[in-house]
Amino acid sequence: MLNAETISLLGPIQQFLHCETPEQWLTLAAQPGSLPVLLQDHLICELNDNMCNNQ
Repeated sequence: MLNAETISLLGPIQQFLHCETPEQWLTLAAQPGSLPVLLQDHLICELNDNMCNNQ
């Protein structure tokens, strides 16, 4: 279960996405071993965004 601080931090994200992130995903993403995968995914998203904006 998410604590009140986490729920508060997720509020603006949920408003932007217009949906809630599944708690199961958040639990998995919060594990220390998930950080390299999350950072790599974020890097790929940033690179894709950069390529789209430079065309």
